[in-house]
Amino acid sequence: MAFVPYMFWLLARKCNRSKSTFVMSPIDNRPSQSRSPRKFSWGEIEMATKDFGMVAGEGGFSTVYRAVLADQTVCAVKVVGRNFELLRRAYMQELHALLRARHDNLVNLVGYCDDREAGILVLEYVNNGNLHDTLHANDKFLAWPHRVGIARQIASALQYLHEVCDPPILHCDIKSANILLDENYNAKLCDFGFSRTGDSSYLTKSSVLGSPGYIDPHCFKSGIVCKKTDVYSFGVLLLELITGMKAFCGEKRKLLAVFSSPFLENPSRLSEIIDTRLSGCYDYKEVKSMASIASLCIQGNPELRPSMNEVVKMMNA
Repeated sequence: MAFVPYMFWLLARKCNRSKSTFVMSPIDNRPSQSRSPRKFSWGEIEMATKDFGMVAGEGGFSTVYRAVLADQTVCAVKVVGRNFELLRRAYMQELHALLRARHDNLVNLVGYCDDREAGILVLEYVNNGNLHDTLHANDKFLAWPHRVGIARQIASALQYLHEVCDPPILHCDIKSANILLDENYNAKLCDFGFSRTGDSSYLTKSSVLGSPGYIDPHCFKSGIVCKKTDVYSFGVLLLELITGMKAFCGEKRKLLAVFSSPFLENPSRLSEIIDTRLSGCYDYKEVKSMASIASLCIQGNPELRPSMNEVVKMMNA
């Protein structure tokens, strides 16, 4: 399983082709009806993972194992180090967010275990990797209908987190690597280690937030994260889906949001940045609509950005 690496990898580093005839149903922000999470014992986790012998993925401060529960449910067991305060806080933030939030386009928390020094999250097994790898790998191709579907599903998930959860949940690390895909290319937003609760939150000196290319520049200036922080990152995600380019190109030191701006401001040039791998197999009206929404989302002034409620309305129009 190509599971998303744990959020703190950021601390460890240096900084089916098809015609676009896919018809999207309206965005649905109903919560998931999956069963409630339960607390597992350490022994149950050892048995499910065969003594932690089935590694599915590794991050800077966590390891993910494939697990089979007693009822034969296949899960992903995420073992998070908690040997210093920042990691302990991140684990608790993710656990509390997933205990509260239940939606079809959020990764489902099956259960947890905090009997030992490490914190464990038992998550649903999503078997088709993450969006970043699918979108940018040379040996893979993501058709336009799937891209539109993923955009709409993540918009639905964010609308749920911002407007249905009370108090609101701010994800604070929206990016393609944090979106898992199932066999039908349905999207599941994951990794809530950076998440905050409430309409806004002040950053501390020790705060780590977001990933290069997706981070709202206003956060650096103001030291405040809010719902519009997620909106900005969602706008970058839309550009990534349209262009097939990464949000941040380390070699060229290029931000996708900055690179795309001239093309967004001049709609006649929009076709110049559409992912060439699509080979013309896309609905140009959908591209224009997504580009227009992206342009609104990445505005410098957060007050001018739409809410996720407004984004969903535009995507349903």
